[in-house]
Amino acid sequence: MCSPVLRLCDCVIVHFNQCKFKYSFNMLTLEERINITELLNGVSLDDLHSLATTITKGLLKTNTREEANEAILQHSDTVDSILNRKKISRELLFNYLHWKKVTTDNNLDKKSLINLLTNYWREQLHDGTARETNVQHTTTQNSVNLNSNGEVIVEEAESGDAVVGLLAEVKQRHKLYFSPNLSAEGVKGRSEPHGLVVVLVCGTLHQSAGVVVGLFEQTFYLIRDPLTNNSWKIKRSQVMLTSKSNIAALPTLSEGELTRPLLPIQNPD
Repeated sequence: MCSPVLRLCDCVIVHFNQCKFKYSFNMLTLEERINITELLNGVSLDDLHSLATTITKGLLKTNTREEANEAILQHSDTVDSILNRKKISRELLFNYLHWKKVTTDNNLDKKSLINLLTNYWREQLHDGTARETNVQHTTTQNSVNLNSNGEVIVEEAESGDAVVGLLAEVKQRHKLYFSPNLSAEGVKGRSEPHGLVVVLVCGTLHQSAGVVVGLFEQTFYLIRDPLTNNSWKIKRSQVMLTSKSNIAALPTLSEGELTRPLLPIQNPD
């Protein structure tokens, strides 16, 4: 098999040998899980736990935001079944659409806002696949989260050059070396029928002399490059770096704050 090529906004090229992904037939697609997780970030923790309790019919108690998100996603049949819940308020939907810069009439009722939101998500999915006829049209959304001594610092970059520069600068500033967990619990991938491929990875951070100083987790959202054969572009990526000592075991995706909400996801062969 030819080796697919991953392109980070046409700036960095990484080769993966014989990499293919299985389909996973969950009720919600991975793109739907990503969108819903993003929306749920605007729900208060108490309301989120209440929503998880309602959806699981009181059979599951959640203690953290990540557990509540996972319960909601795993036990929901459709996006609409979540959006129509009482805890997903008209105000939340309006604010989310405003944040996404979607023109919205403030007189719309909740049902109309839901229709507007689902149409927006559908258009974004279409933009990422069918309309990819020129690499200059690609929207990049990339961020680096640094968590040191309880302080979370979010650094963002838009263009491909800026993304590469940001990652290199963070690595150099903190003198970091990345060691991924290459087991089935540390790297997972999934391909959707509409063409989006998502890769999740986690591992440990090292400094000089191999000293372990923390953990990292990263997500890649890939789309096929229509201008080159058997190549993929990274449309969106997020990486979280966490300072931590006394690490007794390799980190897993199921433990990650960034990656856990996107599970379950199948392992690449």
